[in-house]
Amino acid sequence: WQDHAAQTKAEVAQAYPAAALAEQAAGWQGKQVAIRGLGLSTYDVLRSLTTAQGGGFDPAGYHASGGEPSRILPFSLNGQPPFPKPGNAALDALFEPLPEETAHFIQAATAAVSAGPEVAPSLISGAMVPVVARILGPQNVSEAEVAEWLETEWSDPGAQDRLPPMDALRYGIDLAAGEVAPSPGYALGQVWRKWQDQWRAAFNPGHATPETAKRLIDFDEGLKRYSYGPPLSSAREMLALIDAGLADLALTTNPEIAETEQGWTLRSQGREAKVSVIIDAVLPAPVLSNIKGLPLPNLITQGFLAPVSTDLAAAIAPDGTLCDQGGNPVPGLCLLGRLALGSVTAVDSLHDCFGQSADRWAQGVIERLSA
Repeated sequence: WQDHAAQTKAEVAQAYPAAALAEQAAGWQGKQVAIRGLGLSTYDVLRSLTTAQGGGFDPAGYHASGGEPSRILPFSLNGQPPFPKPGNAALDALFEPLPEETAHFIQAATAAVSAGPEVAPSLISGAMVPVVARILGPQNVSEAEVAEWLETEWSDPGAQDRLPPMDALRYGIDLAAGEVAPSPGYALGQVWRKWQDQWRAAFNPGHATPETAKRLIDFDEGLKRYSYGPPLSSAREMLALIDAGLADLALTTNPEIAETEQGWTLRSQGREAKVSVIIDAVLPAPVLSNIKGLPLPNLITQGFLAPVSTDLAAAIAPDGTLCDQGGNPVPGLCLLGRLALGSVTAVDSLHDCFGQSADRWAQGVIERLSA
């Protein structure tokens, strides 16, 4: 896309920094713009293209300034918008685990991290099923139904609830507003959200095998469509933009993308649209071999930085110290965050800026200075 844009008048833009995107977007008035991705970053991009251009929301909907693109077309592999979080404290409280349930989860999660990849899922599911069955008891949802949903989630995340994009957006809004009863997936996602601290406490200082780490991280990543959903207000803003004719989910599900002289043509399910701008709102996978910025490539070449496995990012000790290709600590070199996924879990969160992984790293710094 970037090579094609360089040879034409088309543009490929990045979602962040948001201020830079908003400045670029001032020149896109009347253009058709596509957004690669349908996660949380997409909501930030929508604001850069709308309210940052002078438009505004009120209870009646979105009021355009005239400075916006003519149409905004988000797309992703599965075309599924994330589910918003519960819209108020009373709804959120329905998903609060009991103290004894949380204690059971801590035991199960700790055991899962030390278990093999075939056993770990059953330990996690065994702690979650009774909690969600209790929450959904008034709807007569059985433990067997919750367990079946989870079994599918471990093998094929999202296969249980692939509605058409517009239906999925409206359904998510109704769930978060309490207009419809919570589904097993929605309840599981909210419970998992509330156990994020306990999950990190079990995984991050642990020593899961690469196979177990991959299994557990894939589960957490898949469930993020519920546990890391946007605020309800953001989902309603997206719907208001669609109602105003600015945003369109008609080509959201994995469209074909063909080059044109002015940009690209998106095609999906018999519909198509020509765009001259694509905004990349997808975070790249933390694959060490793709990193070009110094000093990481040199550290990898010298063997000071090694992946947990081919599917995961850097191997680190619980205090953030890098581990070399032989698994030995590299004195004086530490790394935390997204490029350590596999050694730590759920890295795209404020938990990881202010959580125990950062505290252990800081304590290690103090101890080394003292020594």
